[in-house]
Amino acid sequence: MFVIVNVIFDNIIFALQRSGGISMVWYELLKRSVADTSFSKLYLEYANENIFYQQLALPTEQCLLLKNRICVERYLSPHIQSVFSEAVFHSGYFRILPQKGIKNITTIHDFTYTYYRHGLAKSVHLWQERYAMEKSAGIICVSEHTRKDLLKLYPFVDEKKVTVIPNGVDERFHPLASNDILKLLIPFERGSYLLYVGNRKVQYKNFSIAVEVAKTTKLPLVIVGSPLSEKERNQLTTVLGIANYAMVADASVEDLNKIYNGAFCLLYPSLYEGFGIPIVEAQKAGCPVVALNVSSIPEVAGDGAILIDCHKKNFENEMSEAVQSVKNGQFDSVNLIQRGIINSHRFSWDKTYKETIEFYKKIERE
Repeated sequence: MFVIVNVIFDNIIFALQRSGGISMVWYELLKRSVADTSFSKLYLEYANENIFYQQLALPTEQCLLLKNRICVERYLSPHIQSVFSEAVFHSGYFRILPQKGIKNITTIHDFTYTYYRHGLAKSVHLWQERYAMEKSAGIICVSEHTRKDLLKLYPFVDEKKVTVIPNGVDERFHPLASNDILKLLIPFERGSYLLYVGNRKVQYKNFSIAVEVAKTTKLPLVIVGSPLSEKERNQLTTVLGIANYAMVADASVEDLNKIYNGAFCLLYPSLYEGFGIPIVEAQKAGCPVVALNVSSIPEVAGDGAILIDCHKKNFENEMSEAVQSVKNGQFDSVNLIQRGIINSHRFSWDKTYKETIEFYKKIERE
């Protein structure tokens, strides 16, 4: 059996995000790497307040703390002494180690900068992203849709060095027989509220549509993510009424599982996803999913979600009608839940880790 000799993990993503999908993926990778004694490793560290990093226990003798000039360092190659003569270098966020004997690995999570960002931030990011594509010996995409985007946007990339390794889902998500302690988290009864999980700041996530669906269906809305701003609170109070929404910031996995279990359904009106982890989390917890039939979402959701055609005008009305059909018993929600649970079994972080290590081995052999 081929054995990896050395791997350098660049943990810069923890300094760039306090939380978020990419840092969650990186956390799941590192958590398993610590317990893996089949290869030598080095972790490049930066000071950070990331909530996932706080749960890690990286061996100090395998860590190298670098300068914390994140506004500059995020775009530059790390400057380290030659620790290994040969190694695989895998960065949490588009960095390359231009050192003899190093084979660089880059993970592509999505192309939101390409499709939805503008100005200088977009230009600088795309420069860094392109450089990583050019210099990487191997590229990991988190979905087949992301791989297709990659090959369309960067036609010079050799298809043979690209692999698809889907994200996983935490094993702690599961259906609960009883949810009596849900009231300690939110003021709504089990099965009575709509759920929105994720970023609200970027337009393509369509948080405003989730609010409109809640208003139309007359179901309260629970929001999980960053704390609400005063402007958001005022808008939600105006549209829904102060008694018809609740916010849970930085929910633990255990609490999020309870919230999924208690929800009438997860609303996922996003127009673009590289993967869409909340969809699989909800399915694994036995929570019905109503989402848009676009980007990677049908690939990830399988037949375990109600998918809405986003190309229709006023597709928020279609989403409201789908929720209403479940609410009125016109749609078999029990069957939908079962299909979602079965679909979620396709994904696990252990599988993601195993496939990532196998890809390291493949790239190091070449």
